[in-house]
Amino acid sequence: SSAARQPLERAIVHLEDILAAGRDEIVGLRSARSGYPCLSEALEAVGKRMAENSVVQFKFESNGEVRQIDEDICDHFFAIGREAIVNAFHHAEASVIAVDLRWEEKHLSIIVHDNGKGIDCASAATPSVGHWGMINMRERATKIGAELLIQGQAGQGTEIRLLWKELT
Repeated sequence: SSAARQPLERAIVHLEDILAAGRDEIVGLRSARSGYPCLSEALEAVGKRMAENSVVQFKFESNGEVRQIDEDICDHFFAIGREAIVNAFHHAEASVIAVDLRWEEKHLSIIVHDNGKGIDCASAATPSVGHWGMINMRERATKIGAELLIQGQAGQGTEIRLLWKELT
């Protein structure tokens, strides 16, 4: 019946999104080995791919002079950014998701902002079954000595900010 097909069709779309995100991560990790003006391109590709099956408007900006950074730092930065983008598409109920990658004189940062329903920062610290994204983001940030800030208020969207201060 038509009613029985809807949950199955939603599950298939969700699995396709997961596979696309996995492909993006593999591409991002491989491109990390080749220098890294690609960090910007890889993060933008994640958002564009997620926006393909969505009514959400995706905006991406990269500012500053791109510099060479350690490949492990790049890999973690990409994975955290990807997770933040995918989470925003899946959970925020937003109409706009914006990503700003900033190469500053002394640091590198990524800001993922949405205008959705907001996040309960207390519950985000405790994973629900099968949802380890926020915990993984925090662990990756700690591994590279970066600061991860998650801010959100009900009805006012969410902002995830990753700041790495070791850029020279």
